[in-house]
Amino acid sequence: MRAISLIIFCALRMAAQTSGWATATNLPNVDFSGLSAEQKAAALKLFREEPCACGCTMKIAQCRVEDPKCAVSKGLVSKALQGMREGKPVAELRAMLNAAPGPQALLDAAVPLSLQGAPVKGPATAKITLAEFSDFECPYCAQAVLELEAIQKAFPNDVKLIYKQFPLAAIHGHAMLAAQAALAAHAQGKF
Repeated sequence: MRAISLIIFCALRMAAQTSGWATATNLPNVDFSGLSAEQKAAALKLFREEPCACGCTMKIAQCRVEDPKCAVSKGLVSKALQGMREGKPVAELRAMLNAAPGPQALLDAAVPLSLQGAPVKGPATAKITLAEFSDFECPYCAQAVLELEAIQKAFPNDVKLIYKQFPLAAIHGHAMLAAQAALAAHAQGKF
């Protein structure tokens, strides 16, 4: 009996969450002013049916309710409402929403990098490998060392640092010699 009660409770809770965005007459941070009642109803229907382009797998209305900070759904709603105020047909607005670009990749594809023989600091079994390309004469690289040391101190078993020489010889006159000296020291186990 308790299991059945729990199942019913969960089903009602899910239905309540779904119906919130599916039946809402207003959406967070959405300005329906300037629309007739029919236009507002058509806009809400459109937002309940069309997917958000942010990559969340929710409908636009659902994304506005459950993730009101989503800039993608906010932008889609804004463009669609502007079009509705201009008298564009719903079919055109639907096409515009469906043509919205999807989420942008945050990083480019991984680049293969040979780390063989490079100086390493940290455990070989670390979950995270940081590869630092640095120039011994660069003041910004010197500042980065402090940040990298802080990361390794905070996560001593999870992070290893691999140092790669990147002398900026065109602007740092001693960078190439410093890189060669560092490689020589590494070859002797003294990096």
